Amino acid sequence: MGPRVVPVGFLALSLALTACGSRLTHADVVAQQRFTQEALAQDGVVGGSAAQADAQPLQATGARAPVGGSSAPGTTGQSRQQAGASSSPGAGSVVAGVNAQGQSLGRSCPTPKSTIKLGHVGTYTGAAGTSYKGADVMAQVWAKDVNARGGVSCHPVQIFVANDDGNPARTKSIITDMVENKGVIAFISPLLPLSLSGMTPYLEEHKIPAVGGDGLSGDWWQSPMLFPQTSYFADLAVDVARISVRSYNKPKIGVFVCREVPGCGEAKTILTDPNNQKRGGYQVVNTADVSLTQPDFTAECLSAQNAGAQMLWLGLDAGSVSRVAHSCGSQNYFPLIGYVATGLQLSLADDPDIRDLASASGVFPFISDDFPAAHDFQVAAKKYAPDLALNGMAAQVWAGGKLFEYAARNLPDNPTSADIVAGLYTVNNETLGGLVPPLTFTRGQLPGRSACYFTLAIHANKFATPAGTAATCPS
Repeated sequence: MGPRVVPVGFLALSLALTACGSRLTHADVVAQQRFTQEALAQDGVVGGSAAQADAQPLQATGARAPVGGSSAPGTTGQSRQQAGASSSPGAGSVVAGVNAQGQSLGRSCPTPKSTIKLGHVGTYTGAAGTSYKGADVMAQVWAKDVNARGGVSCHPVQIFVANDDGNPARTKSIITDMVENKGVIAFISPLLPLSLSGMTPYLEEHKIPAVGGDGLSGDWWQSPMLFPQTSYFADLAVDVARISVRSYNKPKIGVFVCREVPGCGEAKTILTDPNNQKRGGYQVVNTADVSLTQPDFTAECLSAQNAGAQMLWLGLDAGSVSRVAHSCGSQNYFPLIGYVATGLQLSLADDPDIRDLASASGVFPFISDDFPAAHDFQVAAKKYAPDLALNGMAAQVWAGGKLFEYAARNLPDNPTSADIVAGLYTVNNETLGGLVPPLTFTRGQLPGRSACYFTLAIHANKFATPAGTAATCPS
């Protein structure tokens, strides 16, 4: 099966948001995704949330199998594609890779191999961390799901999860400890909107890859040890503006961006670029630099309203988005909200001040369940974190984990960071079954930015995917 790509012309759609794609309501999604630390602890998880502690080992070994011990339960060589669902425990064990549909590949593992130690670091506290809530849990869910399928290349996975508080010095300290004291050989989807600079030099010096990430800064495409699985945040901002024009007939936009996160400023620069405005058919009529801790946005709303802004593009966390919507709504101003999906939370669908929200995502829509690779995401979340309210960052982490599985599908008995990097360089026009835009990594070259994006929307207090759940790739 080839890449799941929709031509850009498909976005010339009416606003019948429930006509196609996923149509899960907030209640539907919440009913499926709920997380409790107690549930994970009872299922073999050691340690707590990354927001509560420093790096903690997660012994995610399937159904009560110790890390480094006997192989985790799984099917006896039957792939999930053949089974039509997630692998269920049974005799023998399997090695998890992914096929062209992003589903698991199974083959018998006569003897379990050495444990692969991985790290996940994110900013889970402070104003910038609110949008990332639950993504640390998804890193644990991914590890448990992998090990329930026998690990990668017959290697069980152990993951260390930590919160860096958005402090680059703390980031460096955490990753140094993970690598030099815990034996981590790769990092899965770091979420570091303020502190990527604390990680990148160390990874480059020690040749350790970060597989996936938040894509919030252009720096993700400037290092040979960073392998982003997503489209660039600032490019997605322009995509949202184009959606505003083509799907909602609202070409005049206002731009509110946070001062705290560098990626917000990058998005503002790209959005206001005259060439991008001309190509996208939109006009920036108002801009405002605001704070993630700002309690009220009435002055900014009035300024945007007076300028004739029909859509407000918000480079903010989900809580700030609700405060903007309330501030504007109190002035009887209900513009279309434009938002990049990395910060999307289910709670936004309940906001009475948000009448319509248009969004673009760099990975698959987190509400989707209509193709096999997305179905696996939903099943794993429901199984291992039934109280987790899924969000945009949870999808980012899962996609990064799946990219790791693909790169690690042919690991040797005692893998190193170099083996993971070599596997990443086999990624060529790969979508992981539709979870990500087409990815290619070439040795000796920096990663290229994808022009593709996925669409989400909120209308009448319901999430929808108006262009379906495949990627839209402008020509």
